[in-house]
Amino acid sequence: FARPAYVCGLPSASRCVGSLSAVSRRPPRRLIHGISSASGHQPPLAVRASLVGASTALATPLFPVIGLNQLLFRYASPELRVALTGGASLLQFSLMTLVPNAFYYAPLLLPFALGNGLTAAAAYLVVEAGAPGRTAPT
Repeated sequence: FARPAYVCGLPSASRCVGSLSAVSRRPPRRLIHGISSASGHQPPLAVRASLVGASTALATPLFPVIGLNQLLFRYASPELRVALTGGASLLQFSLMTLVPNAFYYAPLLLPFALGNGLTAAAAYLVVEAGAPGRTAPT
């Protein structure tokens, strides 16, 4: 990249080229590969809905782990939590014990994952259809 004339980068201020007013006149910043941030491109509705459905379906094996953590944080006493986790923190117990077992039993959860993904995609389509004229935030 070539440096603009108003950027100094030199230790001596007297050797700088340009003035501070030139900084306010610099061109708008561009993102990687010359794509402007003001382009406002949004993927088609089918692509957005399929991304929502696929990410929900892939995260479905984590839902029982999240639910167990919620139950333990809300209703279990600290003594019961220590007894269940073997003295480890609940986060470590979840990541090292529950999550690998959840993905081990993921084939049993496949029908639920498909149902969750289809429901999430359908709900996304309904919400998008109910909000016509909405644009993506820039």
